[in-house]
Amino acid sequence: MLELLAAFSINQIVTYAIMLAFALKGIVDLATWGREQYQKKFNKDYNALIEQQTLKNHCEKEDDRYTEMMQKQDELVTKFDNMENKFNQKVASMEEQLTYLADYSRNDIKAWIVETHHKCMKEKCIDDFTKDLVERRFVDYVQLKGNSYVKTLVEEIRKLPLK
Repeated sequence: MLELLAAFSINQIVTYAIMLAFALKGIVDLATWGREQYQKKFNKDYNALIEQQTLKNHCEKEDDRYTEMMQKQDELVTKFDNMENKFNQKVASMEEQLTYLADYSRNDIKAWIVETHHKCMKEKCIDDFTKDLVERRFVDYVQLKGNSYVKTLVEEIRKLPLK
């Protein structure tokens, strides 16, 4: 250090110290500027990355929501199909029952008209009440798609005299 004082004057050492201080200040300013530039660039990239990740997460959530809704829709369609099948089975069962009832009613009306015809032909007359019942039941018989045999019997009953 004594050598340094011997080789340089105080003015020179102070000047070098001031220059060194300015140099250090310049280096610190340069480092600060570089750090700010890096942060600006990094923050832009980071913000873009965050925004991209946010959008990706949102899209994944919407995809999950859509998939869930489609599954619920499929479940509802399946339930509806099952209900429709059960309904169609019940309708088919009711149609069979109605067909059976129509056949039963037609056969019952036919038997009653045949029995009444035989009774009235034996007596060779008919009362008003029975004749009215024969007409009413014959209308029902025709609506149930009865055959012409009963029509012939009813025509014969119509020709009988009243009691």
